[in-house]
Parts: sequence; C-alpha cells; structure tokens
Amino acid sequence: MTTLASLPNEVKVHPGHEYLRRNLAFTLDREPGNSTARHLLERIENIEGIDAPILTLGEEREINVFLRMDLPEVRAGLDLPNGNAPATSKEAFVALRALRNRW
Repeated sequence: MTTLASLPNEVKVHPGHEYLRRNLAFTLDREPGNSTARHLLERIENIEGIDAPILTLGEEREINVFLRMDLPEVRAGLDLPNGNAPATSKEAFVALRALRNRW
C-alpha cells in the first residue's frame, strides 16, 4: 500500500474485479460521515459491474478505507487476534483486512 499511496492523484485505478459497491458500503460502515463515498454509492446504485466508473487514485484516497488508515474512525474498534489494538500501520492494515474479510 505504501507504493500505491505514493503515486500521483491522477493515476487511474483499473481493478481486476468489481467490488466498488461492496467496498463503498464497507467504507461507510467504518466512516459513516464520508459524504464522498455516500454520493458515489448512490451514483452507481443501478450500474452493472462492467460499467462501474474507473476512479483516479485521488478519488480512491477519499473513499477507500485502506488508503485512509490514519483516520481515527477507520482504526476505531480494530483488534488484533490477541485482543490488543494495532500499534503500527501494518498491524492496523492487517486488522482492517481481517475485518473486511469477515464483513
């Protein structure tokens, strides 16, 4: 993620599979006040997978919780398997990924 996060905002992200709707819902679960994610979810509500918009990395930075790990609301409630809160960005990423896998 560090390499991806270092790229310019204008870079277009072409996903290999379409999970945008579900990822936006997950973002809103972690960040209920993310109006950018909410508006995009409303915009794509009736769009089929192949017609989903191609986003820029700048847009992803606004809606993708994995690129927003520094926000307290994204980290809130994340626990490691031992029950401790993540102490590092890597631990937070692993805990968030595990949560997303169960979500």
